[in-house]
Amino acid sequence: MKVFLTIGLVIFISSSVWSQERVLPGLLYDPGEVVYGPIYGITATIPQGWAGRLPQDLEIFLLLPIESVEGQIYVAAAKETIKDIKKRWLKGAELSPGLFAKIKGDIIEKENFMSAEFYFTNKSRFSAYSEALCSETGTCIVTMLIAGDQHYQQLKFGVTEFIESVTLSEPTMENVYGDFNWSKFLGNKYLVSSNNFRSKKERNDLYLCANGTFKSNYKKGSLYNSTGKYWGKLTGNWLVNGVGNKSVLMLQFDNAAEAKIPLSIDEDKVYLRGERFFLMQYLDCK
Repeated sequence: MKVFLTIGLVIFISSSVWSQERVLPGLLYDPGEVVYGPIYGITATIPQGWAGRLPQDLEIFLLLPIESVEGQIYVAAAKETIKDIKKRWLKGAELSPGLFAKIKGDIIEKENFMSAEFYFTNKSRFSAYSEALCSETGTCIVTMLIAGDQHYQQLKFGVTEFIESVTLSEPTMENVYGDFNWSKFLGNKYLVSSNNFRSKKERNDLYLCANGTFKSNYKKGSLYNSTGKYWGKLTGNWLVNGVGNKSVLMLQFDNAAEAKIPLSIDEDKVYLRGERFFLMQYLDCK
């Protein structure tokens, strides 16, 4: 259900999204933190009471309420016009099988800005609110809040606060990963190999804490370029040597020799010694 809903939102909110930019997957952006998307020339500030995140393999930026309430804001950017967005809004969209979003009331229009409320045709207890802002250079940023009716009015202010913080400037084609900060990106992350993550008996796990410690449980393959030498549950300290799209992860084991693992990132996908790994937030670091 959630996968279909997200795909529908990507099509409905915008014809393109923040896929290659300074906003990076896996990082959690705190309230008040400024995020930047150079390819679209967008700068914005995370609203108070919200956290921002670009999930891996999900090319749409999310704003999540810090309080435990039902709702989140989807953010997308594209090369289009305010007229293109209005046409899409008036048409409505199927966000998931049998779930249609339709305009509720009138679209509020100002110069290069629009806002509108939406309802769901399946009599859902959720409502939606969207704001769009476009620049004279042909770049638009579109937001959509989907929230439970109980907290809908409260969360609407997050959309407005975010859009009011947006600055639209001339897009640049700078190197997305030119100054990529691996230490910040990997801190408090759980890494699991994509080749065997469904099998607990063969799964290769690596837990990296922001304080520089790690633990690993490697069961198959030769990630450390020494088959069997580093298998099992081990601990130690880690650091990254270098910045940019390629670097080296250095694991200093408590009871084994140091291991140096080539790191790379390409199209928001992370590779350790050429093997793709999925990253998740790790909450058990001390």
